[in-house]
Amino acid sequence: MAKHLVLDIATEHFAFHIDEDKVAEEAALDGLDVIRTPLPVEQVGSADAVRHHKDLSHV
Repeated sequence: MAKHLVLDIATEHFAFHIDEDKVAEEAALDGLDVIRTPLPVEQVGSADAVRHHKDLSHV
């Protein structure tokens, strides 16, 4: 949560607000996963990498 706050701290006052742009940027990525593999695409393509990742739920 703290990464979305903009703070204004001074000797006589304290104020904050939510950075709505950062919240919107992060919300746009909700539900997305990045799957990386050291294997070359010729050995394991994108679809295979996703399938193997999803198969981990059976472990």
